[in-house]
Amino acid sequence: MGDCQPTNVFDMSIQMLDTQFTPKNNLVLQRHKFFSRVQRGDEDIASYVASLRGLALSCDFDQLLDSLIRDQLVRCAYDKKIREKLLMKDPNLEEAIQIAKRMENTAIWLQEIEGVTKEMKQGIVAEVKKKEERELRKSGTNLQGILKERK
Repeated sequence: MGDCQPTNVFDMSIQMLDTQFTPKNNLVLQRHKFFSRVQRGDEDIASYVASLRGLALSCDFDQLLDSLIRDQLVRCAYDKKIREKLLMKDPNLEEAIQIAKRMENTAIWLQEIEGVTKEMKQGIVAEVKKKEERELRKSGTNLQGILKERK
Protein backbone atom coordinates (compact mmCIF):
# COMPACT_ATOMS: atom_id res chain seq x y z
CA MET A 1 0.00 0.00 0.00
CA GLY A 2 3.07 2.24 0.25
CA ASP A 3 3.20 2.56 -3.56
CA CYS A 4 -0.46 3.49 -3.84
CA GLN A 5 -1.08 7.20 -4.02
CA PRO A 6 -4.15 8.64 -2.24
CA THR A 7 -5.67 9.83 -5.52
CA ASN A 8 -5.55 6.30 -6.93
CA VAL A 9 -7.23 4.92 -3.81
CA PHE A 10 -9.83 7.66 -4.02
CA ASP A 11 -10.44 7.03 -7.74
CA MET A 12 -10.70 3.29 -7.14
CA SER A 13 -13.15 3.85 -4.29
CA ILE A 14 -15.33 6.10 -6.44
CA GLN A 15 -15.26 3.56 -9.25
CA MET A 16 -16.25 0.75 -6.88
CA LEU A 17 -19.08 2.83 -5.41
CA ASP A 18 -20.31 3.75 -8.91
CA THR A 19 -20.25 0.09 -9.91
CA GLN A 20 -22.17 -0.87 -6.78
CA PHE A 21 -24.81 1.87 -6.72
CA THR A 22 -25.32 3.05 -10.30
CA PRO A 23 -28.46 1.38 -11.63
CA LYS A 24 -27.95 -0.83 -14.63
CA ASN A 25 -29.80 0.02 -17.82
CA ASN A 26 -32.53 -2.57 -18.28
CA LEU A 27 -32.90 -2.57 -22.06
CA VAL A 28 -36.17 -4.51 -22.04
CA LEU A 29 -37.72 -2.08 -19.56
CA GLN A 30 -36.50 0.98 -21.49
CA ARG A 31 -37.90 -0.38 -24.75
CA HIS A 32 -41.18 -1.23 -23.04
CA LYS A 33 -41.45 2.40 -21.88
CA PHE A 34 -40.74 3.59 -25.43
CA PHE A 35 -43.28 1.29 -27.09
CA SER A 36 -45.91 1.99 -24.41
CA ARG A 37 -45.74 5.76 -24.88
CA VAL A 38 -48.90 7.14 -26.50
CA GLN A 39 -49.69 10.73 -27.35
CA ARG A 40 -51.95 12.43 -24.82
CA GLY A 41 -54.94 14.42 -26.04
CA ASP A 42 -53.46 17.69 -24.76
CA GLU A 43 -50.00 17.04 -26.23
CA ASP A 44 -48.87 18.41 -29.58
CA ILE A 45 -46.93 16.37 -32.13
CA ALA A 46 -43.61 18.14 -31.50
CA SER A 47 -43.77 17.42 -27.75
CA TYR A 48 -44.75 13.80 -28.36
CA VAL A 49 -41.86 13.22 -30.78
CA ALA A 50 -39.44 14.94 -28.37
CA SER A 51 -40.63 12.61 -25.61
CA LEU A 52 -40.11 9.58 -27.87
CA ARG A 53 -36.59 10.79 -28.70
CA GLY A 54 -35.83 11.12 -24.99
CA LEU A 55 -37.11 7.64 -24.23
CA ALA A 56 -35.18 6.19 -27.17
CA LEU A 57 -31.83 7.41 -25.80
CA SER A 58 -31.51 4.38 -23.53
CA CYS A 59 -32.98 1.85 -25.99
CA ASP A 60 -29.94 1.21 -28.22
CA PHE A 61 -32.01 1.44 -31.40
CA ASP A 62 -28.99 2.65 -33.42
CA GLN A 63 -29.84 2.65 -37.15
CA LEU A 64 -33.51 1.90 -36.49
CA LEU A 65 -34.07 4.99 -34.33
CA ASP A 66 -35.85 7.22 -36.88
CA SER A 67 -38.00 4.44 -38.32
CA LEU A 68 -39.07 3.26 -34.85
CA ILE A 69 -39.99 6.78 -33.77
CA ARG A 70 -41.96 7.15 -37.01
CA ASP A 71 -43.69 3.82 -36.42
CA GLN A 72 -44.59 4.82 -32.88
CA LEU A 73 -46.00 8.11 -34.20
CA VAL A 74 -48.13 6.17 -36.70
CA ARG A 75 -49.29 3.68 -34.06
CA CYS A 76 -49.96 6.01 -31.14
CA ALA A 77 -50.82 9.49 -32.41
CA TYR A 78 -53.89 10.71 -30.55
CA ASP A 79 -55.75 11.84 -33.69
CA LYS A 80 -57.07 8.92 -35.73
CA LYS A 81 -57.04 11.05 -38.91
CA ILE A 82 -53.31 11.61 -38.52
CA ARG A 83 -52.73 7.86 -38.11
CA GLU A 84 -54.81 7.15 -41.22
CA LYS A 85 -52.96 9.75 -43.30
CA LEU A 86 -49.57 8.41 -42.24
CA LEU A 87 -50.62 4.85 -43.06
CA MET A 88 -51.71 5.85 -46.58
CA LYS A 89 -48.17 7.02 -47.35
CA ASP A 90 -44.78 5.59 -46.52
CA PRO A 91 -43.10 8.69 -45.07
CA ASN A 92 -39.73 8.91 -43.37
CA LEU A 93 -39.69 10.40 -39.88
CA GLU A 94 -39.33 14.04 -40.94
CA GLU A 95 -42.12 13.72 -43.53
CA ALA A 96 -44.36 12.03 -40.96
CA ILE A 97 -43.74 14.86 -38.48
CA GLN A 98 -44.50 17.50 -41.11
CA ILE A 99 -47.73 15.76 -42.18
CA ALA A 100 -48.85 15.37 -38.56
CA LYS A 101 -48.04 19.02 -37.73
CA ARG A 102 -49.96 20.26 -40.79
CA MET A 103 -52.98 18.18 -39.85
CA GLU A 104 -52.75 19.33 -36.24
CA ASN A 105 -52.62 22.98 -37.32
CA THR A 106 -55.50 22.46 -39.75
CA ALA A 107 -57.64 21.02 -36.95
CA ILE A 108 -56.86 24.05 -34.76
CA TRP A 109 -57.71 26.46 -37.59
CA LEU A 110 -60.99 24.65 -38.28
CA GLN A 111 -61.96 24.94 -34.62
CA GLU A 112 -61.24 28.67 -34.77
CA ILE A 113 -63.29 29.08 -37.95
CA GLU A 114 -66.18 27.06 -36.51
CA GLY A 115 -66.05 29.15 -33.33
CA VAL A 116 -66.22 32.39 -35.31
CA THR A 117 -69.05 31.01 -37.45
CA LYS A 118 -70.99 29.98 -34.33
CA GLU A 119 -70.50 33.43 -32.79
CA MET A 120 -71.67 35.06 -36.02
CA LYS A 121 -74.80 32.89 -36.11
CA GLN A 122 -75.57 33.71 -32.48
CA GLY A 123 -75.10 37.41 -33.24
CA ILE A 124 -77.42 37.23 -36.25
CA VAL A 125 -80.11 35.42 -34.23
CA ALA A 126 -79.84 38.02 -31.47
CA GLU A 127 -80.18 40.86 -34.00
CA VAL A 128 -83.23 39.25 -35.61
CA LYS A 129 -84.87 38.82 -32.19
CA LYS A 130 -84.19 42.47 -31.31
CA LYS A 131 -85.61 43.61 -34.64
CA GLU A 132 -88.76 41.51 -34.14
CA GLU A 133 -89.21 42.89 -30.62
CA ARG A 134 -88.90 46.48 -31.90
CA GLU A 135 -91.47 45.81 -34.60
CA LEU A 136 -93.83 44.21 -32.08
CA ARG A 137 -93.49 47.20 -29.76
CA LYS A 138 -94.28 49.57 -32.62
CA SER A 139 -97.36 47.58 -33.56
CA GLY A 140 -98.64 47.59 -29.96
CA THR A 141 -98.79 43.79 -29.73
CA ASN A 142 -98.67 42.14 -26.30
CA LEU A 143 -94.89 41.67 -26.20
CA GLN A 144 -94.79 39.75 -22.88
CA GLY A 145 -97.10 36.99 -24.14
CA ILE A 146 -95.08 36.47 -27.32
CA LEU A 147 -91.76 36.41 -25.48
CA LYS A 148 -93.11 33.76 -23.08
CA GLU A 149 -94.22 31.64 -26.04
CA ARG A 150 -90.70 31.72 -27.54
CA LYS A 151 -89.17 30.27 -24.41
